[in-house]
Amino acid sequence: MILIHGGRLLTFTEEKPYIDDGAIAVDGSVIKEIGSSKELLAKYGDAEMIGAEGGVIMPALVNAHTHICRALGMGMPAPFLSGSYEQNEARYAFDAKLDFDGMIESAYALMTESVKNGVGCVIDMLTGVRDPRGILLVIAGIANDIGLRACLGCGVTKRNGEEAFSAALGENKGFAEYCRTYPSELIRPAFGVDLLYTLDDNDLYAILRAAEGRLPLQISVSDGPDDVFYSKRSFGRLPVERLNDLGLLTENTVLAHCGCLCDKEAELIAESGACAVHTPLSDELKDDLSPAFDKLIKLGAPVGLGTDALTSDALMLPRAAVHGLVGKVSDPFLVSVEMLTKGCAVAASRIFGMPLGVLRPGAAADIIIMNYDPCTSFSVDNAHLHMLRAMSGAQCTFNMVNGRILMREGKLLTCTEKYCRIKTRAASERLWNK
Repeated sequence: MILIHGGRLLTFTEEKPYIDDGAIAVDGSVIKEIGSSKELLAKYGDAEMIGAEGGVIMPALVNAHTHICRALGMGMPAPFLSGSYEQNEARYAFDAKLDFDGMIESAYALMTESVKNGVGCVIDMLTGVRDPRGILLVIAGIANDIGLRACLGCGVTKRNGEEAFSAALGENKGFAEYCRTYPSELIRPAFGVDLLYTLDDNDLYAILRAAEGRLPLQISVSDGPDDVFYSKRSFGRLPVERLNDLGLLTENTVLAHCGCLCDKEAELIAESGACAVHTPLSDELKDDLSPAFDKLIKLGAPVGLGTDALTSDALMLPRAAVHGLVGKVSDPFLVSVEMLTKGCAVAASRIFGMPLGVLRPGAAADIIIMNYDPCTSFSVDNAHLHMLRAMSGAQCTFNMVNGRILMREGKLLTCTEKYCRIKTRAASERLWNK
């Protein structure tokens, strides 16, 4: 038994959203009880004690869309982060130069940075890899070692031809079969769909059959005008219409980007129950945040946030998203934070089959402590404003996932950070030089 106590407890539940001096009793991989520090210290006096020292105790964050294979591009000079066309071409060139060893170091880079920044779960799509055979299993092993919760899948596309399409599809199928044979509480398989307009209807049917209609689908959709243009020209339908007509739009679907949706597509997404994920750090650069996002939110569709591999600090995302929401929703400050907390939690909870992103009895013991003790009032009414304006991943000092402590007092416990940094920096230099 572990007892985390002495902090401002944000549960993100309706029944008990905030406890000023709160505590959490953790039993194994789940939360046993929440309450006041006084109450639980008296009840669980024999537990291992972890003091929050007046900081903020909250659920570990979920990054609802990222790319492990591009983590070594963090800080890379232009044109990696320039305009839409140049950005995509630079990323494709980057992907083409990334070898198997580079992907391993990229996984260590993203996962260790995620843990340090308070992220407990990542939903990842491996994109642009010409020969992905065996890579998902290796990345899953790294995630298990570090202790990060991860949903993993290869992005299937025909940008690199039929052979690359078949290789990515086969890697997804093999990894899904492995996960069924050797289940893990931390790892889930998914089928990725990238550059939707490169895939005809037969290709999408092949993906759906391979996923057996029940595995999660991660689909990058309408991330730019080209996706919409080619979809209408080649298939006579909007991207989301295609997905809906072919049966790929379900509650098990996570739609990333959604930058050029129209109202009709928003309605289809809401009716299907699929999760939409906005990636403000990349889509903002293209200035194409869809005005249909406000309709998705009004219709009650789950809308989350993802980093798109441009950072591992998920708390940057509401700050980047809020500008695109001004004038589209009644309270953009609250909505942007709820996209990170509630929206991402819905997607992750469905994939992993248990409550994530909330602190209540029976939920996953994915918990972080933020070294944040403000000089102003902190309550349930303004906690979202503190998160939006003043909190950052760098303030995370403690990270627990599935009941396992991954970081304590700001130090990683499941890997040697200094050694990882030496390896990943060397790998990034080799890759950038290519």
